Amino acid sequence: MRHSRLTQSYLSPFPSLEVRETEIGRSVKPWTCQTIAQMSIPKADVLVEKSPVKARRLGIVRRSHSVADAHRVTIHRNVTRRMQVARERGDQNLLRALEAELREMISI
Repeated sequence: MRHSRLTQSYLSPFPSLEVRETEIGRSVKPWTCQTIAQMSIPKADVLVEKSPVKARRLGIVRRSHSVADAHRVTIHRNVTRRMQVARERGDQNLLRALEAELREMISI
């Protein structure tokens, strides 16, 4: 069975569209090409508002002399709090262990 009237002939030349480079580049506004070095850097329109500085009271913040001192104070506070909870619960084993830890920390 032949389908000759339904098939296309791909050998026939298609109509060509001739486009020139000048026709592609045309637009309403002229084209300008810039390199990065030629481009201007936009400046932000930000107004710097200075807030009034309040006088600080020096007694509020406790400063430690070193990180080791601050670490020691934190450990002491945690151990004493844990000892208080162990006393409330009546856990003598934990209380003895925490007292030993506190003595060891004080001796260092």
